[in-house]
Amino acid sequence: MRFAPSMRGRHAECAYLLDRAVKNPASTEEFARAALDAIRLALRPGYAALVCRSDSTTFHCGDSVLAPDVDAAAEILMQAPRWLLARPRSIRRSEAAGLAVAALEHVMSAAALEIVFPITDEAALLGVIAIGPRPDRTPYSADDIEFCDRIGARVAVLAARDALAAEAAMLRAASAGSERLASVGRMAAGLAHEIRNPLVSIRTFTQLLPERHADEEFRSTFLDLTLSEIDRISTLVGEILSYARPAETSAGDDADSTTDVADCVERTCLLLRSHARSDGVTLEFDCAELANRAAIDEDKLRQVVINLVVNGIQACDGRGRVRVAASAQPSGGICIDVSDDGPGMNSDVAARIFEPFFTTRREGTGLGLAMVKTLLDGAGATIGVVTTPGAGTTFRVELLPVGGVRAPVAALPVGRTVVIEAERESDFLFPLPLIVEPVL
Repeated sequence: MRFAPSMRGRHAECAYLLDRAVKNPASTEEFARAALDAIRLALRPGYAALVCRSDSTTFHCGDSVLAPDVDAAAEILMQAPRWLLARPRSIRRSEAAGLAVAALEHVMSAAALEIVFPITDEAALLGVIAIGPRPDRTPYSADDIEFCDRIGARVAVLAARDALAAEAAMLRAASAGSERLASVGRMAAGLAHEIRNPLVSIRTFTQLLPERHADEEFRSTFLDLTLSEIDRISTLVGEILSYARPAETSAGDDADSTTDVADCVERTCLLLRSHARSDGVTLEFDCAELANRAAIDEDKLRQVVINLVVNGIQACDGRGRVRVAASAQPSGGICIDVSDDGPGMNSDVAARIFEPFFTTRREGTGLGLAMVKTLLDGAGATIGVVTTPGAGTTFRVELLPVGGVRAPVAALPVGRTVVIEAERESDFLFPLPLIVEPVL
């Protein structure tokens, strides 16, 4: 917002200097201080002060002795008629009583204030600019008043922006809290379901045991089933602990951990190759020259690769290939792609793949990919997925180089899972600019 070109002389010069001094203010307080300096330079009052609420804080600037008087003026204006604050303008001491704010006139007289400007946002008071008389007692001109109005309007815009940003942050935090509660509810429901099934089987056989105790085949079956179901519960509990533990420990563990990605991924693929072969799937690994090490613990990277490769093998359902590739990125990071020839996913499934206990396989627990995301989050890495229904899925992991810094959340693209209807893999696989986390 620039000042009108009709402004003349010292006012125009001060407005120009203010525009030059504060192009993109870091905060409302920074701009308010600069604005008050511009008022002092243009109007040359004996004293001036400002109080304003920005975000969740209230700040004062200018002559500190005026702070109590400016606060008192603000309290009075908070009770002022709505019409006065809806279209704010500078209020002279001589006209305060006639504007249905007689108490303001008393405060201005007691503090020897000549002008008060209410900083508002849609009739809600955000602050006050207070200006005293000139040392030589010359009155302020209409141009002086217009300059104050324009300065105050600019401060109000920035203060309203910060108030809106604070409200948006509160809404985001509330939304995140609701999502966490919903996630906990889904996890609890999934956990109850997964544990209830083996317990029902054990309970059923236990009830029948007194009647069929003499049946050796029944006892043998009962023993095998009980041990199998207990192992199932134990495995589930172990996966839950593995899923939860990284969120508590990885921040410190990964701070000084580095990994040779090519060596770690290659050795992991060698271990998994026989598993893939037994399922009728070919596992391939390709690695370009990697100059940098990655900022992630080797055990955690191995767990990530195991989960993604096993997920790909299961998706192939007894035929096809799983391809693992590692490559360097221009940013210095390292990218790992895990692709499979499976059936791909539709958008509904793809949007939930990182959600705990979500699975499309009857024998699955739904914690593998959730654990992958948790491990990568702890290392500052990102994971995205590109899937084509009927043509396979590619997971892409981007690891930070040693000493690298994760991009601020605001700088990352909007999180999403991409479901692409394409005939050729080359249509969409490279490059993958969307290093994203699915919206759940």
